[in-house]
Amino acid sequence: NNYDRLPCIWDNKGNPGNVMFDTESSDVVSIDNMMSCMSSSCGPNYAAYLDKLRATTAAVVSSPETVHTNFDKVRALLREGCPDGHGWPGLGIDIGEEGSLAVQNGFINTVDFVVNGDESHGIRALTKEELETMQDNLVKWLALDMPGDRREAEIDIVSGSGFEAIDIEFMNEVLEIFKEAYLALEEPSESTV
Repeated sequence: NNYDRLPCIWDNKGNPGNVMFDTESSDVVSIDNMMSCMSSSCGPNYAAYLDKLRATTAAVVSSPETVHTNFDKVRALLREGCPDGHGWPGLGIDIGEEGSLAVQNGFINTVDFVVNGDESHGIRALTKEELETMQDNLVKWLALDMPGDRREAEIDIVSGSGFEAIDIEFMNEVLEIFKEAYLALEEPSESTV
């Protein structure tokens, strides 16, 4: 959920300066990584974002071989750039439907990993409890890096940016949306009943 990268769920033009390509492996590497949680205090934007994420996730999980509109926006970014946004003129190449599907399948693989884990590597599905434990551990690690006179300072996890902006409720809402999409696959459709 980093809005400052590729236009997909967010209604922005993207920031291709935060996406690099490894010339040896052709891997995509994201830079300027930071947490971008929303809070329910964002009002209608919060609900609108979650609704859009829910619709996008359900669409791509249920029809993984069909390019979804939100992932086709990445194709347009690479082809046309975002001259009105960050001024980037684009690559002038079209990754085609195959490229759009590759980006979309990366999203699907991430959703699957979060929802189901990776049994072959002993990684469990992500839960709200695990998110809370990760947050607690992060606060402890951040405190260890503080100078001695600030070590006892309470870290305000509710406000700020970066790690301090972690909102477990938002992350859990996203996790539940991902789970809903997979559960819908398991439910028999009315046409098969």
